[in-house]
Amino acid sequence: MNLKNTTIRVRLSVTFGVLIAILALVSGMAVMNLYKDKEMFTNYVNGTYALQVQAYEVRHATEERAIMLRDMINATDKKDKTEELNRFKEEDGKVSKRTQILLDMVNEFGMDPQGRACLIR
Repeated sequence: MNLKNTTIRVRLSVTFGVLIAILALVSGMAVMNLYKDKEMFTNYVNGTYALQVQAYEVRHATEERAIMLRDMINATDKKDKTEELNRFKEEDGKVSKRTQILLDMVNEFGMDPQGRACLIR
């Protein structure tokens, strides 16, 4: 088909059709990239960020446990020592629980060997 011998109406229709096809192709590529970005963000939120939050909770619980131990050592009365010992045991349980959750998340999500070795230390 030779476009020089066709009417303006046909030329404009063909050109418009080509432009619509290009627009549909570009829109499709944009939607695909948006889907990939969404998957990367979901992976970050459910994986990396969740690991960071859980690691922070383990660190915070460990610091609280150290504070309880310090308070137990500094307590002068036997009643206070017993109370602080109970609080220390409670915090120790929290540390163990949160550490186990973190290790389970690492096993589920996966981590490079260097990061895993650092975590286990």
